[in-house]
Amino acid sequence: MPIRTAEGNIFLIIGLKQQCTDEAVRALHRIMDPVSPAYGSYWTTSQVAQCFAPSSKSVDGVLSWLTTAGVSNRQLRRSHQGHEVSLHVPRSRLCRLFPSWTAPLSDQSATWMPVPSGLRDHVDFITAAPRPDATLRPQRRAAAYAQPSLRRGPEGNEVSCRQQTTPACLRSLYRIPFPSPDTAPHPNNSLGVHVPSWMTWRPEDLDAFFGKFVPNMVGQRPVMAAINGGYRNLDVQMDPFNLEANLDFEYAMALTYPLAVTNIQVGSQELPGPQIGTMLAAFDDYYCGSLDPSTDPIPPDKGTAGFECGTTKPPNVISISFAWPEHQFPAEYLSRQCLEFLKLSLQGVTVVVATGDAGVGGHPDGFCSDPFQPNTNTTTSGNFVPNWPASCPWVTAVGGTSPSDPYNPESLAYRRFFNNNTRSSSGGFSNIFPLPLYQASAVRSYLTAQTSHLSPLASRFNATGRAYPDISALASGYRMVTDGKWRSVHGTSAAAPVVASIKPVGFINPVLYAHPEMFNDVTDGANAGCGVEQAFGAADGWDAVTGLGSLDFERMRQVFLGLP
Repeated sequence: MPIRTAEGNIFLIIGLKQQCTDEAVRALHRIMDPVSPAYGSYWTTSQVAQCFAPSSKSVDGVLSWLTTAGVSNRQLRRSHQGHEVSLHVPRSRLCRLFPSWTAPLSDQSATWMPVPSGLRDHVDFITAAPRPDATLRPQRRAAAYAQPSLRRGPEGNEVSCRQQTTPACLRSLYRIPFPSPDTAPHPNNSLGVHVPSWMTWRPEDLDAFFGKFVPNMVGQRPVMAAINGGYRNLDVQMDPFNLEANLDFEYAMALTYPLAVTNIQVGSQELPGPQIGTMLAAFDDYYCGSLDPSTDPIPPDKGTAGFECGTTKPPNVISISFAWPEHQFPAEYLSRQCLEFLKLSLQGVTVVVATGDAGVGGHPDGFCSDPFQPNTNTTTSGNFVPNWPASCPWVTAVGGTSPSDPYNPESLAYRRFFNNNTRSSSGGFSNIFPLPLYQASAVRSYLTAQTSHLSPLASRFNATGRAYPDISALASGYRMVTDGKWRSVHGTSAAAPVVASIKPVGFINPVLYAHPEMFNDVTDGANAGCGVEQAFGAADGWDAVTGLGSLDFERMRQVFLGLP
């Protein structure tokens, strides 16, 4: 059945394939290889732009395709530094451009179109819309953000993390030194925490926390970096708005003082959402053409002008405490977004992300993938679901640990029973991104050692995909203040800012895997989900629930001091 068309034009947006992806990956490994002459030679923004710019062959390929279908290219426009081609096309020509497409096109929204086989080396995506400002048909998205699980309890400031987690006990556990009174932060160090619109920290909650644990920080506030509105809800105090942001900034600020922590507040009051893409576009003008308005909504005050593009300098370290199921985004969209994390890594930026708390299911609800009924949500059967952005190989994914007894604060993979559900450290394998070179040996060793246990589960995960987490940190019993009350919270969203607070050292994954002596190995426990009580088990070395283990700052410092 041909495309149902009407009179008039369709607005096509063609995302050109970026060059040098393989070259950039090789360059990143050289930059992070201590024996390479290029070690530590991070790229500039202009070097990144020059490398990834689409080739003239890609433009010629698109022009030839349009001409063959009888479409004039006189109105063809290139935008976002040439990464995107757009033009109006008569509806009557769509059948010649997309002969295999059979579904009707919407008169209200944009549609993802199939990339013709002859263009796959030149084009990442094509959308067709009735007008330039139409949004894409919404994809099914994850439920709203999952908050850390919590309980009320007495406040405390013990140095051991056996009973509860505090800034002091984390410094002791991971051997993070206390700053001396005259310590000044290095001018090149910076840490930013990603916060979607509507979420915000409360100044009175920060001061209550600092007053208990770090009294000289009372009155300290994050540095604000607003992107596309940067809306903070200051009118209503509720856990969905305040809990995660309070947790992130209370610990990130306490562990990095006197460094000023940046609040990367993304999104407008009218259009909440994940906002990872719009944050990346603010760092890189070239990415703006790849944004999907159904996932990255355009702020109302921008109109057809679009997003803020290339307006913000990224901090040296970025912490992201949220996770979403990988399959709820188009693969093309995630591939382009992952390239943005690669670009940040080439420039020496460390991106630290939480893996989630749904075990081998999709965060936050633990839903699994039914290969026979794709639209069915189930938590008791089906294929394992990897989480994003942890599944991108160019971020550092952080899983969770917890105490196994009162005498050992970190000996077990994070797992607890909450609201009639098992919550556990998310880990597994991407269905989109292949296994990167830096972790290949460690991951294959794990799969070989776990053959007898994993063989019955082999059809439920992609053993050749990017594996995560990379590392882990304590994810249990964090004392924090929100809505004026002391709480105890749990989850990998608490662990990510802790890891991000330790030290900015660029893209750290290759060095981490090359130096397992930096870690406290966690060998007990397993995550769960999809009807499996013991899915990926903790083991010696890397595993798919706690990664390489938790970092020891002093050992990490010695390793990096020994590098060229």
